[in-house]
Amino acid sequence: MVEKKKAHGLEKEERKMEWHVVAAIALATPIILLPVAFVGYLTVGGIYAAVKGARKAGKKAEAAA
Repeated sequence: MVEKKKAHGLEKEERKMEWHVVAAIALATPIILLPVAFVGYLTVGGIYAAVKGARKAGKKAEAAA
């Protein structure tokens, strides 16, 4: 919605965000961010497991030598 206001003799357009747009953004944000956070958690967990496994394999190879 665009409203025109006169300020000091000059016309000025002011845009107002409607309540339903704000509500849609507020509801969509967690719906979008939760899967993103879950995928990030799985990625970091996989990297952690790979590093842990590589360290364990390195220690075994070092002990065998």
